[in-house]
Amino acid sequence: MALGEQIPERPHAGGARAHQRHGAYGAVESGVLGSLLLVPLVNRAFAWWLSPRPAGPGWVTAGGVALIVGLYGLSVAVFTLVG
Repeated sequence: MALGEQIPERPHAGGARAHQRHGAYGAVESGVLGSLLLVPLVNRAFAWWLSPRPAGPGWVTAGGVALIVGLYGLSVAVFTLVG
């Protein structure tokens, strides 16, 4: 192949331009759907920890930390088994 000569495109299973069909729209859709659906659900689920009552029980901070550490440990275990 000579210098400056273009390399021919190699077709693959999805076609030569399959990656261009979704483009940025997939990222935009997942961002919008994630922020509209997931964020309110997580905020409601963790309201006891994210917005504690001023005279709330003392276990709230310890419970939140334990939950996050437990979820992290679970994710490490799952990805260790999968990978």
